[in-house]
Amino acid sequence: MKRRVSMLFRLFIVLALSACGVVPARPSPTPSPTATTQPTRLPSRPSGQVAAPDVVNTWSPPPEAASIQEVGRRREEGVTVIDLTYASPMGGRVPATLVVPDGAGPFGGMLYQHGTPSTRQQMIPAGVAYARMGAVVLLIDAPCARWYGYDFPTFTEQDRHEQIQFIVDLRRGIDLLLSRPEVDPERLGYVGLSYGALMGGLLAGVEDRLKAYVLQGGDGGLVSHSNNRNYRGEWEARSEDVRRQWVAWMWPIEPIHYVGCASPAALLFQNGTLDTVVYPVDALPFQEAGSEPKTVRWYCAGHALNAAALWDQAEFLSERIGISPFPVDSQVLAAYAGRYQISNDVMATIRVDGTHIYLQLPDEPVYEPLAGENELFAGSEDRFYLGTTYIEFTFYRNDSGDVERMVLSAEGNTLEAKKIP
Repeated sequence: MKRRVSMLFRLFIVLALSACGVVPARPSPTPSPTATTQPTRLPSRPSGQVAAPDVVNTWSPPPEAASIQEVGRRREEGVTVIDLTYASPMGGRVPATLVVPDGAGPFGGMLYQHGTPSTRQQMIPAGVAYARMGAVVLLIDAPCARWYGYDFPTFTEQDRHEQIQFIVDLRRGIDLLLSRPEVDPERLGYVGLSYGALMGGLLAGVEDRLKAYVLQGGDGGLVSHSNNRNYRGEWEARSEDVRRQWVAWMWPIEPIHYVGCASPAALLFQNGTLDTVVYPVDALPFQEAGSEPKTVRWYCAGHALNAAALWDQAEFLSERIGISPFPVDSQVLAAYAGRYQISNDVMATIRVDGTHIYLQLPDEPVYEPLAGENELFAGSEDRFYLGTTYIEFTFYRNDSGDVERMVLSAEGNTLEAKKIP
């Protein structure tokens, strides 16, 4: 039993990290970067302003209320989480989750977009945290997550169709946010991770209703990413004709061509110096292509970044869409400090330094992406998040008011860790 619990905990961590591209399940383009250098066979990037792609030509009027179908809802502390679908102008329905803060508003509005391989489900806990800060948050499943799962891209014309549909669906999502009476139309933003960051760069070039974009762990686009050092073998295994035709379909709508048209919206680029999914050298061209005003932040972290990145994100958005990061009293945090027993041979340590709280996991290879101390990001007084891994930590007290346990949640799974007196 002892070994089984330990292995379950390790699997729990690996699954959570895999969801955000830290531990790739297999070579699957999670739009990260290109390689250290782009092969000469790739087209060169056009200089100057680039006309918007045919994404715009597919646009249709904002949706009527009847096109939105609620699937279910639940209450959490301070928010309502609504699962729904809405009609895509390009066919089918868009699976989505809307997180609405308590109160009448007005609130900021936010699109919060997942990477791949992943779905919106992994990002809902962090979306809830942002809703508690004062934003109505919309999360949608990318087209590739709806029917291809993780087998993406297909290297067919379908990839072009889906990338265009993705942008159309995001723009329809903005319409949905604006249809909510509690959303301030002048306070809209976007946060995208990995593939979501790439698509945010493309969206920024064709959409003028958003004030701010956070592009976290992105590179230039699918063409660039397929030539990344991690995926070049898979790319070169395809015939020259297939590669040439796919580039012809995809290169005109490569996000790196459009992120330079984001102005006047503000851009925040966030990347990790230890990222092996999006290598720093591959992130630079995407950052350099972005229009002003822009802010570039680097972190001593991997693809999932860390709590410092989330604090910077929240501060950036607070200045532009009016959210308020959750302050946690230092005395409240102090009560969480100590050791927590997950199993007989797995012990986690929580350390508190003033208004900052840190997690320390065992020094073992399986936890390598989380080596050393990792600061946790506060979503409420008792709920915290580990970087952008979407692992949620909730502290519970007994009837006497003393902290007695910590519960880890991710991917619909939970693990309980008892605090050692």
